[in-house]
Amino acid sequence: MAQIQEFYHPDLSRPRFTNGKCNATTAGESNLGTLMKDMGSKANSSYNYMGSCNTFTWPNNVKSGLTGYGFSSGGSGIEAYQYTQIKSELNGNHPLIFWGSTCLDCWSNYHVWVCDGYQENNYSDFNCATKQCNEWSYSFLHMNWGWGDEWNDYYAFGQYNPDGDHYNGNLHVISGIRP
Repeated sequence: MAQIQEFYHPDLSRPRFTNGKCNATTAGESNLGTLMKDMGSKANSSYNYMGSCNTFTWPNNVKSGLTGYGFSSGGSGIEAYQYTQIKSELNGNHPLIFWGSTCLDCWSNYHVWVCDGYQENNYSDFNCATKQCNEWSYSFLHMNWGWGDEWNDYYAFGQYNPDGDHYNGNLHVISGIRP
C-alpha cells in the first residue's frame, strides 16, 4: 500500500527502500516506517508475523487500507489474466496490486506486490516457402516486489517468478485504485 501511496504522492524525504531491518536508522526510514504502519493499521495488518520482521495483511483489507488513507477508490478485484484490463490501467498511469502464492492448493507463502508498467515486444519473420509474414508478440509486466529493489523487473505475463519462486498460485489482482 505504501508503494501505491508513493507512486501517486512521492515524498522525497522517504527513501525508496530501507536497510531491510525492523528498526529505522535514518529520519527518512522512520518517515517511511510511519507511513507503512499508518496504512497497515487501516488495513488491520499484523506485525512481526510469525516472529519475523514480516508484515501480514489480508489482501481483501488492502482496499480499506487505501480508502482509509484518503484514496477515492481502493480498487476492486479482477481476473489475474485479464491482460487488456491490466494494460488499460497501466496506460492510465494507475498501478495494480497483485497477490499470489508459491503453491496452487495451499494458503501459505503468499506475497503482495505492485505492477507498475508493461512492455510488449513484437516480432515478425518472413517464411520464404509460404511467402507469408508471421507475426507474434510477447507481453511483460513490470513488478515491484517490495524487497528493497531486489528482483524488480519485467516478467512474462502470467509468469511471476522472482528468485526462482513462482507466485502464480491463487493469483489475484486489484485494479481501479485511484488517489
